[in-house]
Amino acid sequence: MRDECDPGARQERFTAEETDVLVRAVKDREVVLYGDGRNPPKIASVKQAWEEIATIVSSAGIPRTSHQCRKRYNDIRRRGKSKLASINRACRVTGGGSASTQDLTPAEDIAASTLTAESVEGFGGFEIGTQSETQAVQPQDVFGDEEESMFVKEGDSVTLNSDLTEIKDDDVIQWRFGNTLIAEINKRINRITVYDDVLDGRFRDRLKLDKQTGSLTITDIRDEHAGDYELQINSMEKSFILLIFVKISLLEGDSVTLNSDLTKMKDADVIQWRFRNTLIAEINKLVDRITVYDDVLDGRFRDRLKLDNQTGSLTITNITTEHAGDYELQINSMEKSFILLVFVKISLLEGDSVTLNSDLTKMKDDDVIQWRFRNTLIAEINVTADRITVYDDVLDGRFRDRLKLDNQTGSLTITDIRTEHTGEYKLLTNSVRKFFVLLVFVEISLMEGDSVTLNSDLTGMKDDDVIRWRFWTKNTLVAEIKKGVDRITVYDVLDGRFRDRLKLDNQTGSLTITNITTEHAGDYVLAINGAKPSLKAFRVSVYDSVHCCGPTEAVIRLVLSALVGVATVILLVYDIRSRRAEQQAHIHTSGTSLMI
Repeated sequence: MRDECDPGARQERFTAEETDVLVRAVKDREVVLYGDGRNPPKIASVKQAWEEIATIVSSAGIPRTSHQCRKRYNDIRRRGKSKLASINRACRVTGGGSASTQDLTPAEDIAASTLTAESVEGFGGFEIGTQSETQAVQPQDVFGDEEESMFVKEGDSVTLNSDLTEIKDDDVIQWRFGNTLIAEINKRINRITVYDDVLDGRFRDRLKLDKQTGSLTITDIRDEHAGDYELQINSMEKSFILLIFVKISLLEGDSVTLNSDLTKMKDADVIQWRFRNTLIAEINKLVDRITVYDDVLDGRFRDRLKLDNQTGSLTITNITTEHAGDYELQINSMEKSFILLVFVKISLLEGDSVTLNSDLTKMKDDDVIQWRFRNTLIAEINVTADRITVYDDVLDGRFRDRLKLDNQTGSLTITDIRTEHTGEYKLLTNSVRKFFVLLVFVEISLMEGDSVTLNSDLTGMKDDDVIRWRFWTKNTLVAEIKKGVDRITVYDVLDGRFRDRLKLDNQTGSLTITNITTEHAGDYVLAINGAKPSLKAFRVSVYDSVHCCGPTEAVIRLVLSALVGVATVILLVYDIRSRRAEQQAHIHTSGTSLMI
């Protein structure tokens, strides 16, 4: 049986009655599906509306899916647009009045009427794809070449590709957000324009048009940029849906606050928090009620949820891996999405071995298990093909002869760990995603008053590099370099314990700590974000004059002291024997002289 979203799936044609029911159901939900001209439609509401439409259409004939209904409506809408465009062109040529709709079918007429006058030239709309919203996905075709759904992290940049290699001399390219024109290239008059002051300036200084291809880049993405984008090139159209999320990376045991961005709730506000599709917390100001549903989902949130009664922000305490996933905040009609990645932290020293557990007791017949270091595949089990593979020659062979896969559980063992194995590991299975961060520490021992430089091992930084130093023991950012904006910052945190002691090398990003005290002892982690992300970890031990060394160093010093003592005794015995020998030789010489 084909998937319902397979465009090639064979399906019966819509009857005239089904078509009529479809377009009227869409018309009734026009604002929900297409927005009100000022605000983009809301993702969850759009999905729900199409499900409702599918149910209504199914009652008029055979069962129809939301995907089939969306596709059928798009076909009707497209034909209506084409006919209206032809009529408008004819009116302009003949000097006639407004466009007639006599050539449109009733269904096409209704579909066309859901669009504003501005969007008749290029139909707007918002048809969300079938990809799960709990994971970041690459652009994916939903209806042929017409629509791409793209997840973008807040603060990132995204390029909406026109798929052109070069614009022709007579091309007119227009980009719309909802029904609002935001950028345009008119080759006929050789003009490029971005309208970044529209919609209260939300796109100001964020839009860039490629003059060769017409592709549109949006920088520094924010929640307010989520929604439906449409590209029109002459008579060709392509649509994009941008879904914006806030990504938060955490360690097991951490706490996190998901901010609503409200300063204070209004009397009529209804705030709901969902984990995936399950309601976990709610504030209803109308009835003055605050509720946390922490017993849902087998009680994984029990005693972990706290709602701020002023702002509606949600705090989750004592995070575990089962809390990783997609969270959605809905405030009346506004939505905000978060993705929580929860890492299992493992601290190691060079030479150690570690097993990254899959938490599976046994693999199923159709399981495919992949292990990735950062984004590089390093090991894989394909049960269907009965194949186990380790790719230990990748990344310059740093994993060579070090990887072992458990053929029952899929767990991965790494032996003889080195600092170059520090970083993020991902387990991907058919049903499970699990994240680990391995920190392989370089050990450094110091005396109070010493200085130390924690080396980044970079020879120079690149323009897009962001370097962050954390005092990991307190999970606190202490220093940062952002090359893109040419900014170096040291933070006066933790009661000023690092005040006037931190120096960052603006060429390499290495961190120097001067005049060390015992309160600076602990773990330090360097995170380099850029073209080649990496982590490096240091464990700094600081000893005072009384407790000057750790166990290992104490043993070494004791042995050295003993050796020095033994050497001193040997030299002393040798000296005594040498003196006696000299005295005896002197007496013997004196006696001989007397005899002469």
